[in-house]
Amino acid sequence: MVKQYFTISTFTFLLAASLQAQTPDHLVISEIAVQPTAGEFIEIHNPTSQTINLSNYYLTDATNSSSGFFYYNLPDTSLAAGTGSSDFVAKFPNVDIAAGEYKVISLKPATDFNTTYGMNPDFEMQTSSTAGVELMLPGFTNGTAIQSNAGLSNGGEIVILFHWDGMTDLVQDVDYVVWGDKAEAVDKTGISIDGPDADTDATTYANDTEVANQIPISTDSHGLTTSWQRFSDSSEISETQTGGNGITAHDETSEALSASFGEGDPTPKSVSTISPPGADGSGTITLTPETVETSTATTLVFTLTGTVGAPITEVSIDLPSTWTFDGNSSSVSLNGTGTVGTTSATQVNVTGANISTSAPLEISIANLTSASSSENSIFTVKTAGSGGTLTEIAAQPAVAVNLDPTAPIPIADIRNNFSTYNGQTVTIEAVVTVPFGILRDDRIDTYAQDESGFGINVYRGSEGGVTFSELFVRGNKLQILGRITEFSGTVEIELQPTSTVTLISSGNPLPEPKVFTPSDLTANIATYEGTWVQLVGIVDEIAGPFGGGYSVTLHGNPASEEFDARVWETSGIDPNAIFTVGDTVTVNGIADQFNGALQIPIADASDVTLGGEFTEPPVDPVSDGAGIVTIENVFLDLGFSGDLEISFEGAGPDTLGISQVQITIPQEVTFTDATLSGDAFVGLNPQINGQEISISNAQLSQGKTGTLKLIGTSFPSTDQVVSFETKTALTNGTLTTTASNPVFILGKGSPNVTNTLAEIQDDEESFEGANVTIVGVITYEQGLISSLAETWIQDASGRGVNVFDSQINGIQRGTVVTMSGQIENYLSGTAGNNDLKTTEITNLTSVTQHGQIGSIEPMLNLATFNDVTAQNGQNHFYEGTAFKTRFTVLTVPSTPIGGGYNVQVADTLESELTIRIWESTGIVPASIFEVGKVYDGILMVDVFRTDPQLILGYASDVEEYVIDTSEFPDFGLRLKYNGVLLHSLSQKFDIEYQVPSRGKTKIRIFDLKGRSIASLVESEEGGESNIWKTVSWKGTNDGGERQPMGVYLCHYVFTDFENGKTHKKVIPLVIGTKF
Repeated sequence: MVKQYFTISTFTFLLAASLQAQTPDHLVISEIAVQPTAGEFIEIHNPTSQTINLSNYYLTDATNSSSGFFYYNLPDTSLAAGTGSSDFVAKFPNVDIAAGEYKVISLKPATDFNTTYGMNPDFEMQTSSTAGVELMLPGFTNGTAIQSNAGLSNGGEIVILFHWDGMTDLVQDVDYVVWGDKAEAVDKTGISIDGPDADTDATTYANDTEVANQIPISTDSHGLTTSWQRFSDSSEISETQTGGNGITAHDETSEALSASFGEGDPTPKSVSTISPPGADGSGTITLTPETVETSTATTLVFTLTGTVGAPITEVSIDLPSTWTFDGNSSSVSLNGTGTVGTTSATQVNVTGANISTSAPLEISIANLTSASSSENSIFTVKTAGSGGTLTEIAAQPAVAVNLDPTAPIPIADIRNNFSTYNGQTVTIEAVVTVPFGILRDDRIDTYAQDESGFGINVYRGSEGGVTFSELFVRGNKLQILGRITEFSGTVEIELQPTSTVTLISSGNPLPEPKVFTPSDLTANIATYEGTWVQLVGIVDEIAGPFGGGYSVTLHGNPASEEFDARVWETSGIDPNAIFTVGDTVTVNGIADQFNGALQIPIADASDVTLGGEFTEPPVDPVSDGAGIVTIENVFLDLGFSGDLEISFEGAGPDTLGISQVQITIPQEVTFTDATLSGDAFVGLNPQINGQEISISNAQLSQGKTGTLKLIGTSFPSTDQVVSFETKTALTNGTLTTTASNPVFILGKGSPNVTNTLAEIQDDEESFEGANVTIVGVITYEQGLISSLAETWIQDASGRGVNVFDSQINGIQRGTVVTMSGQIENYLSGTAGNNDLKTTEITNLTSVTQHGQIGSIEPMLNLATFNDVTAQNGQNHFYEGTAFKTRFTVLTVPSTPIGGGYNVQVADTLESELTIRIWESTGIVPASIFEVGKVYDGILMVDVFRTDPQLILGYASDVEEYVIDTSEFPDFGLRLKYNGVLLHSLSQKFDIEYQVPSRGKTKIRIFDLKGRSIASLVESEEGGESNIWKTVSWKGTNDGGERQPMGVYLCHYVFTDFENGKTHKKVIPLVIGTKF
């Protein structure tokens, strides 16, 4: 991933409170939000017992190496000449911050902040007349101190709170926060400044922590709807307390920010609500030596460093089975706090450790003998905190046994086996596709691709400079020795101080691009990120420069398939010279994304050519086990008996369709017979052999379906989950289990389930803190709506609930699970504001997956919103429940607010609600909705503070409701006004109808339930043939009463007197409202 492209991060930080936490005796930065743009803010907190005046305090993100401007030069007025294009050096006005108080600075106008968070900030950077909001002051006057577009970069930035009295030589750091790639990080060591005081003597800053050793909050941005917050709002984990440049002599650059901060729902102007996790599974490890010969006696040294606030107290190291060890504890030595525990020929344990971010532990294991044959030997390391459980760390160390570190590894192998190569030093041989200086010119940030057909980012941080930059020329084939790592989940090869880059040859052709449509590449971006690809699009807009470059928006075929071409200013390319609005162009480049949207960086003007043909998305070859299996209802009554249908949907082109199907029915389910139907099973009969049913010569190709009906089934009369097994295969293939299988929940699903979700939610206070077991279906998977550990499950009662626990991360929608955990009634807003509590399941103790069903079919199929939002006046009882309904779209927003879109809709009566579509879903409302149209959809009930709203998580959950008029002949009935009727504007529908000859005319208005609303025309017509007449409808019934919002049907019937035939025509009419 290009480091300047700011991507959504969905991981949860492994952070914790520290035993080494220091309660500051100064102000701290307690919360930062870098997105959405309208909601950017910085929160400061006074953890001391004294009121502090802010008039000599400053806030900045200004470090600009290209212009030589740095905030610490402020006392030297000759150096304070300006900031970067979106930077700021802001001074607080003469305002106090009380002991324990929080104050918020909005980077954008206060009105934007209020729209996002529902409150005003204390300060803002931009001029505004918002009452009660103070304006931040320019930090200096001989230049632009606060840029008009001042803001925080998502993917890499600093924020520094500092103090200066206006006279002394040096500023004093108060708090220092860095995130992302550390390109803007600061080290003031040895810098001398002579300020405006009376003398001419310069004063030298004390030593800061080297940039390479500074620990950022994260290597990427937080989520669209979250922020970074201090766990305890004050503690500064592992911060050096003396000899620094801080206002109280701390080294503010030494803090382990990844341990001090976590990610959670924003809490501006108030204490953080997130809690730090423990140390289980935390830590990073290095291992020396990295290479040994076969069957060689050796000593290995493991150096383990903490990554969270809580210390690691216990460590275990599992040795590879191919190695031998004498198993003696005397062969293990420690450098640091800890005691050698039990040892064996296969494992070493350490107890009583105190490993932190600043106190590593070195574990030396002697009397080891390496494997007898060449391999990459992986050692499994587990860690735990006090009272915790030993858990594997994220990246395991390895030793290359008799492997040549210079032997190239295919990039495809590295991507496909990342867990094996993560942290390992490898060699690749690849051709440069994106050369140095295109994406950045202050560090190595390039791309290369090898003969395996995949590309990779080659990166070296700013601390490594631009060494080897002259070799990264397009077409150069290079041998690169570096360490495999990841940035925001993207695989890259990072150049280390010991890395080498060798030129093999020059002038090599670029790889043949992989051709995609925008939608197909978006769906596979995790696989092809960094790979040379080709897209065809029509240019819609050329915007910029902003954020260091231009964004060119293009659309494919259909127009909803959009992507961006990114032209960085460092590339020297003029986007207007290669793009023209309206042109169809072919774009070649590496695949990348920004905030979930597809993006192609342009490395050379020749990568964009005029013209091109739109192609259909490539069809992946079908393999054994393909196909989708669905059932009508996952929930069955105890002892269910009757017929049961299992449906199969094909996959792949006709020539590669599935031809073999096998269904195995568990012994506890009986049946009397089976039949087949559908175009995939035409002319076929099932072969029944006991509990196994086989289907041969099927035609389960793409778009074809088939149904197996089990006749006379009988299920057990006990609460349990019953799973069928389905397998498919190609002709001459091997029967392979399908991804989805028929799974049925009988009754409550388990004898351990004592209460359903409906019973729990209807008596929530009684169940607070209770341990429960639930059996149900995952309706919304984790990471879809937010970056938090939130998943939604629905049980046999038809109710749904949020499960707040990371243990079910990765479990897909439609999976049937049994889980045990604790009930918590979560307050969605602020205590005392009448905000509602909603029921959650948390602190899971067990999770069992029973299989995945092919589709979600909610038990609730309701006509009105009132049915699910007003349960005895307590709408939160249905919070988390998915249901089916029909609604009319009233507004379609084009821009998001607070990380999502608010779509106003109405049901078949007059009830109105908001459908909230979070940006993290990837859904753009305008791509699926049109104002005035009617849709059927699966929505989830949500509660925001006191108000109900609906959540849409999947675009496939909605489809337009189209009134079928195919039974009527082509007969004249049309509208002059074809929009939505608004009562507030006294509008009316002018309806034109055709009279073909002499006969009787009848025009009436009905609602969608078939009830007659109004009679507009009922008369006999004569005279001329094929004439058109007009009648108006003001949206009222026959009594003149205005009708509620919704869809109505205009029904026209004409009976011809000459031949006795009756002609009919129906058109829909929509009544809406104005917002």
